Amino acid sequence: MSNPTISVIIPAYNAEQSLERCANSVLSQSFTDFELIVVDDGSTDATASVADAVAAKDNRVRVIHKANGGVSSARNVGLDAASGTYVTFVDSDDAILAGCLVSMMQAMQRYHADLCIVGYRSRISRLQKTINHCIENEYAIDTSSMPDKCWMNAICELESKSYLFQCWGKLYRRQCLDGLRFNERISYGEDTVFVFDLLQRHPKIIALPGPLYEYEETQTGLASRFRLDKPSDLLWQHGHRLKIYRFDELTRHNQDDLCRRLANDVLWAIDAVRKAPHSVSSLQKIEYISRLTESPYRRYYLYGLKHAAVSRLVKILYVLNIDLLWSIYIR
Repeated sequence: MSNPTISVIIPAYNAEQSLERCANSVLSQSFTDFELIVVDDGSTDATASVADAVAAKDNRVRVIHKANGGVSSARNVGLDAASGTYVTFVDSDDAILAGCLVSMMQAMQRYHADLCIVGYRSRISRLQKTINHCIENEYAIDTSSMPDKCWMNAICELESKSYLFQCWGKLYRRQCLDGLRFNERISYGEDTVFVFDLLQRHPKIIALPGPLYEYEETQTGLASRFRLDKPSDLLWQHGHRLKIYRFDELTRHNQDDLCRRLANDVLWAIDAVRKAPHSVSSLQKIEYISRLTESPYRRYYLYGLKHAAVSRLVKILYVLNIDLLWSIYIR
């Protein structure tokens, strides 16, 4: 399909159970001027066959088969192949809801925006429940013309509503993504950094209130896993997020919220050390914790400690930061 308005990119790895549902959620949209690019990232199950079958039924679908390189690599391949004026991402175990594409397109045109962000619905299948993550009203931010203090606080408020941590649930003007790609060496927070790096380019933003994306929440996501390299990934992500703001110019409410979120990230990562496999030595666990407790952003974590969603014990240990106490904690 030549010169579509939107390129929809689905990175897929071992997604045989969910890919067809995901693709159909795109193909059934009332807005039809799009190409769907499915990037099979070296799957070892039937994902490739499912993708090819979907493409055989609809000429708007293109499938790219590649060696496994991770989700960032797959998204980058999709971006390189995209020909639409606009780009959006959908993860292969998720779905976009009815009216998603047309709502984002209309908002982009109405505000001459570079980035449209929509609310989303978390589906927690194991609990048979859904949770909406939405702002109350349509929200326009022109980072190129608003005073710095205004747009920084507006961005921080969007972050507090969980609108900025994912690359999905957004429509991007592709021209604004020139030279911007996902870091393929990072496996945690790479999509957050992609969004915040775009914000550094001062795009015009429109945020919509209703849930138009459905996110499949699992217990096995990267956020809940223990990985020895997580501290470096996490601190890299925090650095990119904090680069957007001049902390002293944020409102007290936004300072509190931002620091609480940062503290949660770090303290949850510390708590996850107790789930480490037996192959991880005590010394490795202590070194892992040290990278988080001796972070250059420690002052932000301490600021947000009081309201962080972790046990009092972890908070006390973080403040004291004594190796002997940590060694007892990880036993």
